[in-house]
Amino acid sequence: MGMIHQPLTQVDFALRAETITSRLISVLTEALHAAGVAVDARPTDIAAHFDIDMKLAWKVSHLLRSSSPAEVLGGLPGRGGFVKLLSGLKHAKVSQKHLDGLQATFDEILTDVASHGGGKATYESMILGMGANSELPLAVTQRRALMHSMTSVIGLQCRSLFALDVIGPRSESGGFERMSVRSYDGIFRLWSGVPWCLRIPRIGTVGEGVSRHTVSAIGGSDDLDGRLLSEYSGLSGIKIELRSDGHPDFEDFSLESDGIGPRHAARIVHGCHMSHEGLGAGHLQSLRIDLPVQHCELDLIIHRSWLADLGPITASVFHPGLGRDLGTDDSWTTRLPIELKSSSGDDEEPAFAAPVGWSAGQHSHLVDQGIESLGHDRREYIVQRVAFSYPPMPVDIVHGELA
Repeated sequence: MGMIHQPLTQVDFALRAETITSRLISVLTEALHAAGVAVDARPTDIAAHFDIDMKLAWKVSHLLRSSSPAEVLGGLPGRGGFVKLLSGLKHAKVSQKHLDGLQATFDEILTDVASHGGGKATYESMILGMGANSELPLAVTQRRALMHSMTSVIGLQCRSLFALDVIGPRSESGGFERMSVRSYDGIFRLWSGVPWCLRIPRIGTVGEGVSRHTVSAIGGSDDLDGRLLSEYSGLSGIKIELRSDGHPDFEDFSLESDGIGPRHAARIVHGCHMSHEGLGAGHLQSLRIDLPVQHCELDLIIHRSWLADLGPITASVFHPGLGRDLGTDDSWTTRLPIELKSSSGDDEEPAFAAPVGWSAGQHSHLVDQGIESLGHDRREYIVQRVAFSYPPMPVDIVHGELA
């Protein structure tokens, strides 16, 4: 009968990881101080002082500035690089005591990697599971690899997704109006016959009096039942055909074209204008990621009169599970340990750099059209933006959660 090991809990793992990585930073800092090198030294100075290559010097500089286990792992050199670092420190007359302490701590980390993760890749994923900034290099590297892998599996890739939601009070009665636009820029197929899904934007609402209108007032066309914004779209010879048997919460359409590969990349921009009775529990904006994408951005443009009631605007990433797509409750939805930041625009008026794939003029014109379609002035609104590179799939990015 095999040995029964003590369970490794999330709390125990996090405490251990934070302790051992903090110790590594501490002993490395002491060793550099002993050699007369400051913690904020440039990588070029570190390389020159210890006679090591720039790649290793950059990793040392990164380690010295790290503030979390995920950052430490992102800059941790391999065994060969660590041996070169020890040789450089020894050449700079660092004492054997410092060298031994650094070696012991490095070996301890490698032991934890093997015993807790079975290998570096799994251990890194466990570290990221403790929570990490979405743009941390280690996290971006993993998500980039996932994006390329999923591209080869499902046969689709998109350069950039952009979600724009303009939300403000109805001028003639209670409730509110919303103009929602979704843009797929640089989308192409790797082989023919690949299906693609167009989803109607979601929002947390109360009451049954919800009406949906086309966006023809801001440049729509007859395609997609009036929801295609032809002014901003470039179909690259693609014919769009709607399905009539889709799920009620989204609509499917097929892309009819013989062209494959990035030479035939298209841009599809669609939207809708909706009226609601009121806000309920949920969120102000969401974007479902269900295809491989390099970058996504969400612009949430809110009437200033709502700010006092909303509180801080936050963003989160959820794994949708199966509940929502099966038409049942969302009890299987899981918040993922990915930290997103919602940034505020200019205080005077909504102002941000254009999203990826858009010109500044196009973006500004679309925002103006959206606000004007609600019968308001641009100065009455503020903008919040979330940017996320190589988002995993499938996930829901939720922006502006409501209590």
